[in-house]
Amino acid sequence: MSVVTFEHVGYTYSAKTPFEHEALKDLSFTLQEGRVTGLVGHTGCGKSTVAMLLDGLERPTSGRILIDGRDLWEEPKKVREIRRRIGLVFQYPEYQLFEETVEKDIAFGPRNLGKSEDEIRTLVHSAAQFVGVGEDLLKKSPFELSGGERRRAAIAGVLAMDPELLVLDEPAAGLDPRGRADILGGVCAYRREKQNRTVLLISHSMEDMARFADDLIVLKEGELLFHGTTKEVFCRPDLVREAGLALPQITRITNALCDLGIPEGITTTEEAAIEILKRLDS
Repeated sequence: MSVVTFEHVGYTYSAKTPFEHEALKDLSFTLQEGRVTGLVGHTGCGKSTVAMLLDGLERPTSGRILIDGRDLWEEPKKVREIRRRIGLVFQYPEYQLFEETVEKDIAFGPRNLGKSEDEIRTLVHSAAQFVGVGEDLLKKSPFELSGGERRRAAIAGVLAMDPELLVLDEPAAGLDPRGRADILGGVCAYRREKQNRTVLLISHSMEDMARFADDLIVLKEGELLFHGTTKEVFCRPDLVREAGLALPQITRITNALCDLGIPEGITTTEEAAIEILKRLDS
């Protein structure tokens, strides 16, 4: 899956009823292979609708979604085949666990894809390792785990299917900073090892985006406000405010130090420390 493209996509809920709502309006963007793209915007801007459209759970009201240059809905009977190449993690995926052990739950997806038992074992252990599910947890019931452990197990179940496109809708919602770092760091490790895999990370946390996203798509009320690298977006505080978001704290601090020669758009404390030390040493 080299490229995924939205071409002038629109989507309307409850069309031609009193409850009609236009969730997406003339939305166009491209997800580049091998990159983590963040999708951000205020609550209700259409982020989760994008996820459902990408997975073929809903059909665009207008426009096209192209995968490998072909319209996802060109042959409706084949949408399910394409969906097998896409891994979708909804918010709070831990509520979807059901098997008697964590290992069986992670293995459920690849087994349904017809993988051999040897392949399944390899995929299960690899996926568990990515998100920090230790060997000691694999034989336990999912319902014996903590909330964060269940979340990691659920995400491992999607990674074990080895999707070409991984779509995560608020995967770290409700977790403490350590849990967020474990899950999102694991997802990025997965993408680095599987270099031709593409990740769409949906979140309202600009701190997470600063740390883990290569590119950002900014939505406002269902429309594309900006699409560029993370640094390009963070160099536009006016744009971030227009989207109803806030820059990460470290970006706000370093932007205020521009008069001292600190560059705009710094996204991490590590980067800020390097730039500040340069000025202290000069």
